[in-house]
Amino acid sequence: MNTFDPYLDAARTGWDRARRLGIDLYERLRDAGPWQLALGAVVALFLLTLVLPLVVTAAVIAFLLVLVAVWIHEFLALMRLTDNDFPGRFDKLVWSIVMIVFAPVGLIAFAIYRRRRWPDDPPLWESPPPPKSNQPWDRDAY
Repeated sequence: MNTFDPYLDAARTGWDRARRLGIDLYERLRDAGPWQLALGAVVALFLLTLVLPLVVTAAVIAFLLVLVAVWIHEFLALMRLTDNDFPGRFDKLVWSIVMIVFAPVGLIAFAIYRRRRWPDDPPLWESPPPPKSNQPWDRDAY
């Protein structure tokens, strides 16, 4: 049974047009002279110089966003620890100052320190919830 499907027929004609266009472009490039190829290369380089700063800017912005996300993760891991987890009296304060003032270096240093001191530390999203308070103002009123 041969039925007419306009969508399938349009897709076939679209693919045929694209194939013919590709063949036409290939034939035109094959028959192009050296000055036409040089002009195409100059236009391609010009377009590349317009697009390249946008690509570099997007890459820098993506890197900074990842750096901020990792810094927040490590800083929250630092705040999750208690003062008794550190060997010194003011270690938590010192680490927080180092992470804030010397952000990239402090981030890397604390990440290395945390993974060496607590290698089995669960990820931040798997940490247990804080303990329930027995204070009357913390209870639900319902």
